[in-house]
Amino acid sequence: MKTLIKKFLKYFLISFAVLSMARSQTYQVGDLVENFSSPICQNGNDYWEYDINGRNKVVWINLFTSW
Repeated sequence: MKTLIKKFLKYFLISFAVLSMARSQTYQVGDLVENFSSPICQNGNDYWEYDINGRNKVVWINLFTSW
C-alpha cells in the first residue's frame, strides 16, 4: 500500500512539473509588451531600449551573471 502511494505521488509530482513548464509561457502571438530597456554591457555606455531597437522584432534575451 505504501509503495502504491509513493508511486502515485511520484507520478503526480512529475506530471505537475511537466504541465507547469509547458504552460509557463507569458506572452502569446499578437501580445504587446510595454517598453523595457537595459544597459548592453555594464562596462560600456550603450543602452538598449525596446521601443527604439526592438519594435516589431523578435527579441531573444540571454542573461548571464558574473557574481
